[in-house]
Amino acid sequence: MQGVGQKYGKPTKILDFCNGGIGCDSDSYWMLSLLEKNRTLTAYWQLDYVTVMVAAGTTELNSGYVIFAAEFPGFDAYADAKKVKQNESF
Repeated sequence: MQGVGQKYGKPTKILDFCNGGIGCDSDSYWMLSLLEKNRTLTAYWQLDYVTVMVAAGTTELNSGYVIFAAEFPGFDAYADAKKVKQNESF
């Protein structure tokens, strides 16, 4: 998130919490809580013509990944039209 922050500035919103499940009681279990889907770490930047989202994820205890997504104006209409077209093909 720090690299994206250097490019776009301070995030508009940060979600950084643990819901109290497995791994939430100690920072030493941070990856475990992420793996168990008990922890959320996501940041959003609302820019002029795009919303940027960066989130942390993992599929195993000792390695993680970063999700980067960007949503542009008109995306909802595009997604709706794509769903209609997909449903028509069945």
